[in-house]
Amino acid sequence: MNIWQDESGALDIIKDKTRYGVFWDMGVGKTALLLALIDHKIFQGRKKFLIIAPKKVTLSTWQKEVAKWKNFNYMAKILELIESGDPKKRTKQLENTGEYCIHIISSDIAWWLAGKFVEHTSASGKKYKRFVPNPVRPDYDVIIVDECSEFKSVTTYRYKALDRLAKGKELFLLSGTPTPNIKREVDKRGFVSYRKADELYYICYFLGLYDGTITGFRRDFCYQLAWEYDWRMREEVYKFLQDKLRDYAMSRPLKLDVKLIEQKVYCPIDNSVLKEMIKNYQIETENFTKITAANRAVMIDKTLQLSNGFMYDTDKKAIRFNQFKFNALLEVLEKHPEENALIYYHYEEDREFILRNLPGSKRYSSRQDEEDWNAGKIKYMLVSPFSDKFGLNLQFGGRLIIWFGLIWSGESFAQAIRRLYRHGQTRDVYVYYLLAKGGFDDYVYNVAITKVETTEDFKKYLTF
Repeated sequence: MNIWQDESGALDIIKDKTRYGVFWDMGVGKTALLLALIDHKIFQGRKKFLIIAPKKVTLSTWQKEVAKWKNFNYMAKILELIESGDPKKRTKQLENTGEYCIHIISSDIAWWLAGKFVEHTSASGKKYKRFVPNPVRPDYDVIIVDECSEFKSVTTYRYKALDRLAKGKELFLLSGTPTPNIKREVDKRGFVSYRKADELYYICYFLGLYDGTITGFRRDFCYQLAWEYDWRMREEVYKFLQDKLRDYAMSRPLKLDVKLIEQKVYCPIDNSVLKEMIKNYQIETENFTKITAANRAVMIDKTLQLSNGFMYDTDKKAIRFNQFKFNALLEVLEKHPEENALIYYHYEEDREFILRNLPGSKRYSSRQDEEDWNAGKIKYMLVSPFSDKFGLNLQFGGRLIIWFGLIWSGESFAQAIRRLYRHGQTRDVYVYYLLAKGGFDDYVYNVAITKVETTEDFKKYLTF
């Protein structure tokens, strides 16, 4: 069993901080660093710690790191997963909290931990709701938020829960993709702006850099174009906030001895069907089934389905047009006959079609699948880039990634690739993007990649 050592000096930077962001790349060692921080804080006199993370991360990631490093083995006695099941069981767990604790809880139930609104009646008879904190919640000294980008939207219950839980507490934010939706854009005049830049608000707010509301943040730092809903930020303002964040956050890039080799693979598309959908927002199939799109966004989604060989009708039934992209998938697999492959899918129909037609394919559904993959027992594993983007360490089971269906999310793109391209990977990683030529696939790819690049540039500014 190894002894964890911080050769980078990062612990010295954060050990006496009370609010800080650790925006290291995926697989660089955020968990081990924060366990070292907990260790330091315990010997400073802190006793109660709360780790909030995506559900799949809570199940094993922190527990494995505690078991892995000799320095942190003692924490196993005070580390406890507050499970997502029966609220009565969770309540009993909190009631039995000892003098020292490290509680891990899913971000999905952070609101339950924070408390609830209770209806009251005033003396005049008027009904109103008042927030009541969870009475059995321990008085945590330090809160750690793993994959903090889950808390970027101020309208969600999880954001509001963290806002209440973090009042007066030490708070540390962790993420490899802290600003997943911000996109750098350059117009025809060469003017640079950052689209959806109000996403910076949650970082600035929770780290104590800005204490106003999201409305105030938008007023102070952002602007809108008349025809857009999104909030933009001028380049000089964006750089100003990055400079300010240097005192509140740090980043560290992933450095591997193996390469990441990415390649686009094009396949045909039903051009007549595509043109009709783009022009009329509807088509009629050979079986006289109508498929319609209510607006441009739905139309693009329908064409993305067509790129994968099918479309959903109004009853959400999949109508199959071709298997051009599936044939492209088979060609890529034939190029790497000895390799196991992760296949990322977008739609349920993609998943089900591949499972029916590709021998050796299996959908990821449990931690047992992760273990089987890493043991080389699964040839082709189908993974959702949305529900399965956090907490999976799959680098020991293969080095081939194939994107069957593209997605808009830069965060999901970056996180998905890091399931294989991370520490522990001993061979070059191949990533293939299957794109329908002439459709919207290239457009979606460019949007997602631009978001990834913007996030990477943001983190480079904070590299220590």
